[in-house]
Amino acid sequence: MQTAGAEPHLVAPDAAALAGLREALVRSAYGEQSIAAALGPRPPFARTRRDVYLRRLRETGPLGALVRMFRLGESLDEAEAAAVLAPAGLDALVEAGLLEARGDHVAANVEISSYSGLLLAHDRVAESAGPESWHVLFGSASKTLAALTIRQSARSALDLGTGCGVQALLASRHTERVVATDVHERALTYARINAALNEITNVELREGDLFGPVTGERFDLIVSNPPFVVSPDSELVFRDSHLPGHEISRVVVAEAQEQLEDLGCATILCSWISPKDAHWSTPLREWVVAGSDALLLQFTSVTPLEYAGTWTDEIDRWLDYYRQEGIEQISTGAAILRRRGSGGKVVAYQANSAPREHVGDQFLRILDAQDADDPALLAGRFRLVDHELRQQAAYRAGAYAVGLTGVEIPGSPLNVRVEPDAIHVLPRLDGTATLSEAIDRAASETGLDRDRIERAALTTTRRLYERGFLVSPRSRP
Repeated sequence: MQTAGAEPHLVAPDAAALAGLREALVRSAYGEQSIAAALGPRPPFARTRRDVYLRRLRETGPLGALVRMFRLGESLDEAEAAAVLAPAGLDALVEAGLLEARGDHVAANVEISSYSGLLLAHDRVAESAGPESWHVLFGSASKTLAALTIRQSARSALDLGTGCGVQALLASRHTERVVATDVHERALTYARINAALNEITNVELREGDLFGPVTGERFDLIVSNPPFVVSPDSELVFRDSHLPGHEISRVVVAEAQEQLEDLGCATILCSWISPKDAHWSTPLREWVVAGSDALLLQFTSVTPLEYAGTWTDEIDRWLDYYRQEGIEQISTGAAILRRRGSGGKVVAYQANSAPREHVGDQFLRILDAQDADDPALLAGRFRLVDHELRQQAAYRAGAYAVGLTGVEIPGSPLNVRVEPDAIHVLPRLDGTATLSEAIDRAASETGLDRDRIERAALTTTRRLYERGFLVSPRSRP
C-alpha cells in the first residue's frame, strides 16, 4: 500500500500505448478551445461549479468523457474508459501509472492539459490538499515563460529544469536540437511521455542539477523556470531550491550567459530580494556579465506577508525567516539576455503584468534597439507594429480635454505613454517616410506648429523605439 504523500508509481508507457492515447485525444479534438466550449461560459474548474461541469460534460460524448477523466479527475466505468481510450489499451496505461483501476471503474492519476497545440501530461493537485514534494505541474509560470521567450530558428536550445517538458517541446518547433534537464526523475518521465504524445523526436533528456548535465556546451537558446521562490524550505522540488535567498535566480541568470552562443538568447523567470535603498533592478544588474545585453522585467513587488501568502499556509514560519534575514520586499519577474561577446546594454522596465500573449518578437526589438540621438531619429524610416491606442479624456466646462494617451501591443506587459501631439505623426510611420517627413506632413495637414509636433514626436518615437513598438533598418520585424 502506498504511504500518504509518497511519490506514486509513474513510468513512460510503451510506444504503442502512447500512440494510442494520442490517437484517442486527437480523435476527440481534445484541445484548449474545444475543452473550454464543452465546459461552457464560466471560468473553468471553479469548485462551486464542479457538479455543473460534470453534468454538462456527460452529454458531450468522447470529448466530455476525456475532460471528466483527465481534467476534472472523475472516474469512468471500465467500458466507457475502454471505448474513449481505444486503441491505447487500459492495461498498459494502468501499468505505467497514468491510470488506476478502482473496481469496475478507471481513474486518471495524471492531468492532461492542452496548450499552444501541445498535449501535456502532469500531476494533478487535489482541491483538498496542497502540492506534494514530488508534484510535476503545469501552470501560469510555464505560460509566462513561454510567452516571454524569443523564438528564432536555431541549432540548439536548453530547457533547464524542464518539469513536464513544455518549454522544450515549444523550442523543438524552431530549434534543430533541444536538451532538457531536470534533477527530478519524475519530471523527466513526464517530459518523455509528452514528447511521445506530441510526436516530437528532437528533444534529448538528461538528469542532473543546474548546468551540470551540459558542462562545456553552448546553446543558441536557454529557457528556465527554476525553483525561484525565496523561502526557508527546500522540500517542494518545483518551488524551492537548496540555495538560500535568491541565490538560485542569481546562479541561473549568471551561468546561463556563459553557456550562450554569440547572439544566443536566454529567458529566465526569477524572484529576488528587493534592495532597501536602491532601484529594484540593482540585484539583477549585478548578475549580468560583461558582454551581455539584458532586458530586466519586474512583474510584482510585494511585502513578505503577501509573498508568503501566495506560496504557503505556514505564513508565520516564513515571516520569521524573512525577519531574520532582514527581507522587507520581494520582487518577481524575468531576465531576458543576449550574449554579445563585448559591450552590452542593460534596460529595466516595470511591467504592467505578466504577458498574456507571445511577446518575444517585441523583446528582440528591444534588445536590438540602440540609443539614438535626435538627428538619427528624424532621419529614421520607422514602421509601427500592430498595436492598440487607448486615450482618456475629461469633460470640463463644456469641452473634452485629452488626458493620458498610451499604446500597447495586445498581451504585452509593456506599454508606452504617447504625447498627444504625436498622435498626428504616428499613423504616418509606415516605413516609407522618414520621421522628419512624417512631421512635415502632420504639421501641414493639421495646421499645428511644426516645432511643437516635432518635440512631441521625438519624445514619443524614442519611447516607442526603446520598447519595441517600432521596426527600423536596425531592428527586426
